[in-house]
Amino acid sequence: MKKLLPLLVIFITIINISKPKTADIIIPNDSIRLRIIPADNSANSLFDKAKVKDLVKKDIIPLLSTEKTLEATRTKITNLLPVIKEKLNTLNIPYSINFGSNYFPSKTLLNHTYNPGSYESLVITLGKGNGSNYWCVLYPPLCLIDETKYGTDTVEYKFFAQEIINKYLK
Repeated sequence: MKKLLPLLVIFITIINISKPKTADIIIPNDSIRLRIIPADNSANSLFDKAKVKDLVKKDIIPLLSTEKTLEATRTKITNLLPVIKEKLNTLNIPYSINFGSNYFPSKTLLNHTYNPGSYESLVITLGKGNGSNYWCVLYPPLCLIDETKYGTDTVEYKFFAQEIINKYLK
């Protein structure tokens, strides 16, 4: 037991040090956001919002994630608007799209609250746009961070101390 206690202390220390630091990621003032607003909060409208979100993540975000500057991303979005509209048309969902300065409500993301206001953004409004929105950041490319790095239950952490403890407990 005396040998196990120091290993346990080391293990707990490593776990606390190794946790992702979500507060370290702050959306900069010079950014371009994405907002998808469903017609309402009915199951059908939320399903439509999910379809649009999946389409954007699969077909649009990868095209933008290689851009290195705000201006290059802005130009690329402008050039992609016809492509985005063409892809949205395949979903047969009434929508409007606006790229420019758009209003965003307050949002808490990765332990930081962003004030409501007008931000440079690509906004896709479905139907009347009265539902709960989805938003993320196209530039810098942060749209997938909250889901792939911080927001899933499938993240697996491996620690050297844990491997040692497991080795000695077997």
